[in-house]
Amino acid sequence: HMLFIGSSNGKIYVFLTEQKCRRQDRHECTVKGPVPYCPQCELRYGEENPEMPGEFKPIVISAMEVGGFHHRDEVLFVGGEDGNIWIYAIPPEDTPVAMEPLVKLNNVHSARITDIKFSWAHVITGASDGVVKIFSSHAVNWGESGELALEKKLQLEGRVKCISIADEDDIEDHCAYVHIGTNRGRLYTLRLGGYL
Repeated sequence: HMLFIGSSNGKIYVFLTEQKCRRQDRHECTVKGPVPYCPQCELRYGEENPEMPGEFKPIVISAMEVGGFHHRDEVLFVGGEDGNIWIYAIPPEDTPVAMEPLVKLNNVHSARITDIKFSWAHVITGASDGVVKIFSSHAVNWGESGELALEKKLQLEGRVKCISIADEDDIEDHCAYVHIGTNRGRLYTLRLGGYL
């Protein structure tokens, strides 16, 4: 029931998509009329500027995905033009929306992250460096740059532009397909089994 909007100013705006407010303690709720969205909070992406405490260097947010193990909406993954990924826990329903980063993964990619997708048990990232990385979505410790959760890394020709996952129950037992498009007009298809 949440909407996340990433911005080029390094902020993520969080709204509820139902006509109620979880943050009446922080603002006067104006949920009225045909637009049921109520702003709840703002998240930040980027490091604090050491020359100006309290100010953050804005980094363009280039990819976001909500997911979790077995398609649960547990976490928000945010990727930026710096190649890093920040992971936020999504609060349970009927609790105030206050989100702090759980984990920051440094240098996951060497260029802008272009897409992040969740499958049944994986997190798949692609970037302008032409690399696709497949992580375990149930990892407890990700390591500094995700290396402890990394299951597979692929170098493709060209920049990764988009990722799509077909992992519905009716496709095939214990199988998912990942489709990856590049800026060179190529489409790669990977078959993910129960294990990589």
